[in-house]
Amino acid sequence: MKKLSCALVILLASLTQVSAQDYGNTPYMGLKAGANISTFRLTSNVPEGWTNGWNVGPVGGIFGNLPVAKRLSFQIEALYGVWAGTIKKGTSLAETVQRTNYASLPVMLKFHPSEKFKI
Repeated sequence: MKKLSCALVILLASLTQVSAQDYGNTPYMGLKAGANISTFRLTSNVPEGWTNGWNVGPVGGIFGNLPVAKRLSFQIEALYGVWAGTIKKGTSLAETVQRTNYASLPVMLKFHPSEKFKI
């Protein structure tokens, strides 16, 4: 565990940018990719023998930083992803997978009080 922590600290330290008092507030764009791990929750009136299971779905998109002042910017994202859940009946092969595809457009306000720290 200690070796993993040290490796993570070294990795994060090597990814920092060096800049000359610009507070890191410049326009840029990038790509995002990841995974959603989701399930559907079975609540009341569930027939006997039915259970739920977990599924993994992709999520990805683009993002951009738009400065509006020296220490203030908006990060805008356009993401597409999949939520899914499995519903199973007992130990038989009766299984249903329900998928929900979604698009989201999150907007984050970022404050840059210093060169390396952003809120």
